Amino acid sequence: MAAGRVDRAVILGASALHGMLDIARTFGHRLKRVEIESASGVDARVWIGSRFRDDDIEFGTWVEVGTTFAPGTLDATLKSDAGSTDELGNDSTANDGIGIQAVRPFDWLVFSISTLSDGAVTWDIEYWNGSAWTNVTLLEGSLTALGVSTGATGEYLVLIQLPTDWAKFTNGDQPVADGFQPGFYGMRLREAGAATTAPEAQYIHIGRTRWHVPIVAAGGAYAADDQRAVICHLYDRPVVIFNQAAAHRVTFHSVLVSSQEVMGDPFESVKA
Repeated sequence: MAAGRVDRAVILGASALHGMLDIARTFGHRLKRVEIESASGVDARVWIGSRFRDDDIEFGTWVEVGTTFAPGTLDATLKSDAGSTDELGNDSTANDGIGIQAVRPFDWLVFSISTLSDGAVTWDIEYWNGSAWTNVTLLEGSLTALGVSTGATGEYLVLIQLPTDWAKFTNGDQPVADGFQPGFYGMRLREAGAATTAPEAQYIHIGRTRWHVPIVAAGGAYAADDQRAVICHLYDRPVVIFNQAAAHRVTFHSVLVSSQEVMGDPFESVKA
């Protein structure tokens, strides 16, 4: 393996939607070649990007009555894959849910659903645009299928269109008065139509996509060279995400890049 080059394979099990490169810490990766083999019985879409480290995000309960966010109250569970669970909403209470604050904008969330609701659930997912909470635009996943009684436990992908007007919280903003912290980007997941029993999650992973394969045919393969996309921000871990849970194998060939290349504005692509 050449100096500064990383060659790793990520193998996903039949119930997994995402997997990470086994690298504890890195300054960044510039993707050079990717090979994808799909054992799924249906066509799949694939994204490559990064998963945020735990130190860069906080999860907490959102209580609509009193509009209160309690940062960090769900961290012990939702940052861990160890088996504990937390409710995503509040039994029989509409508009309660969870809040997320992160140091950078993110466009994907993978929920590990451990307990389904006992009925229909309707969700609102909102971001702060500097003056108001605004509904996100969904690209993948369904807000009427997340944790519902007719669904299935396991990983569930929600992919959004990254808002161009997503704003950091500042002193004087209403969310800061409600408990969010200045300097973070915030999101609320609220159970707009509450079931008697709210669904529960074992963990939530979040991050940023950087590269996309629209279709990998069922049982087929895809390969591409010299992509030149920087797929990781400082300290993040490279991740691959599928919209179909099945046995997949993804091989990365990437080149490490300097910290200066990945510390800029997260909305800007690093030039090749």
